[in-house]
Amino acid sequence: MTLLTLMNGLLNWLKKMCKVGFSGTQKGMTLGQQLMFDAIVIELNSIGMTEFHHGDCIGSDKEAHDAIVLLSKHFSKSIKTIIHPPKKKSKRAFCAGDEFRKPLSYLDRNQAIANEIDMLVATPQESEEVNRSGTWATIRRTRKQEKPVLIINLDGSLDGDSIETIIEKQRS
Repeated sequence: MTLLTLMNGLLNWLKKMCKVGFSGTQKGMTLGQQLMFDAIVIELNSIGMTEFHHGDCIGSDKEAHDAIVLLSKHFSKSIKTIIHPPKKKSKRAFCAGDEFRKPLSYLDRNQAIANEIDMLVATPQESEEVNRSGTWATIRRTRKQEKPVLIINLDGSLDGDSIETIIEKQRS
C-alpha cells in the first residue's frame, strides 16, 4: 500500500468523524492546551466537523465552548454545539448551545457524550490516568466503544490514538 493510498484512506475516514466530543478539567486549560485545541478544531473543521458535544462544566468545557463559538465565526459552515449538562448546577457553566440534552448525573452524562460522538478530544489535568476524574471517566467510556481519543497534555503535546491506530480502526 502506498503512502498516498494510506493518507487518502485516513482522510476519507476522518471526513466521517463529524461529531466531536470534549472533556476537560474544571480548573481550565493551560495555554499549551488552549493553543493545541484551537489548532485541532481548525483541522477538524477542514474535514467536516459538524457537532461539538461537551458537559457544560466550568473550566475547560466553557473555554472549549467559547473557542468553538469564536472560531466558527471564521468557518464557512458553523459547528453546532450540543450541551450535555450535569444535574448538579453548582459547577455548570451555563453555556448557550444549539441543542441541550437532559441533565444527568456526572457519570451518566459522560456516558451519554461518549455514546453520541465519533471521537473525543480531552484536556485532563493529570498526565496519567486516574480514577475519580470526570475527564478520565469520559476517556475510558469513549475508548470502551473503540472510538478515537485525542488527549492534549498540559504542555500542549498530544497523546491518545495514533494515526496508525485510527487507520486500523477504519479498516475493521
